[in-house]
Amino acid sequence: MGILGMPYIPLNKVKAYHMDRRYRLGAVSLGSEGIWFNYENAVADEDFEKAAEHVLQQLNTSDTSWITSLVK
Repeated sequence: MGILGMPYIPLNKVKAYHMDRRYRLGAVSLGSEGIWFNYENAVADEDFEKAAEHVLQQLNTSDTSWITSLVK
């Protein structure tokens, strides 16, 4: 058993539905919409990069270089 009597889930197995309080980027409260990022019309790599840059701008972090470790 993990914290608060909940089953332990290894970090590499955690999914969004395991979290009960999920905020959207840009949301001011739990119930607000936040920001949706549209990849529907992306065709070229530059389109995806532009959308990804918009996502990075919304993250509250002083060092955005951590994201590069996720892409290989």
